[in-house]
Amino acid sequence: SDAPTNIPSHAPSQVPVPTHLPTDAPTSVPTDRPSDAPTSAPSGVPSTSPTAPPSDAPSRIPTQQPTGAPTSHPTVDPFVLVSTTERCDIGVEAQHAPRLSLGGGGHTLAACKAACLAQSEAECVAIVMSTTGYCHMFQSCAATVSTTVHMTYARMSQPTVAPTTAAPEQAPTQLPTRLPTRAPTAIPTSAPSGTPTAVPSGVPSDA
Repeated sequence: SDAPTNIPSHAPSQVPVPTHLPTDAPTSVPTDRPSDAPTSAPSGVPSTSPTAPPSDAPSRIPTQQPTGAPTSHPTVDPFVLVSTTERCDIGVEAQHAPRLSLGGGGHTLAACKAACLAQSEAECVAIVMSTTGYCHMFQSCAATVSTTVHMTYARMSQPTVAPTTAAPEQAPTQLPTRLPTRAPTAIPTSAPSGTPTAVPSGVPSDA
């Protein structure tokens, strides 16, 4: 009908109170659960450079310790590269050094030089190094063959270090002899000769 209903409907829904602007301070109530990963605390002082990652494999040759005192003269590499197109002929056995090779490949040039220096200058005058690390040593390199994968180094003679001259311990004490005078002494000797003259003089003395 057109008449209003006397029975009221259900209570109206409550209108939610709008949220206030966030406060500057954090809430006093903690969160329901902690974060998945804790935050790492920063270090006191920032690093000036990033940490270098370690190498994948250690070096094959350890670093040599420095000597306690500096050397008196600089070390000179006695090997000179003489050819990349020719090498000493390994087929001539008379040219072989007493120790011909290091055995197999994969060796460094420094190891090859050291093995040659372990022999005398007459026993090892040249080394041949391949690109794959094969090292061969020769006491002569008169006969050669062509190559595209080798380097030939000649061993130069080391200069002899001049010995130092030690300073004298002390000055000589003996004085040099004085030069004799050219004129005779003005005063004669006071004592007469021990034996008188056998022949008298022609003129007698006044006394």
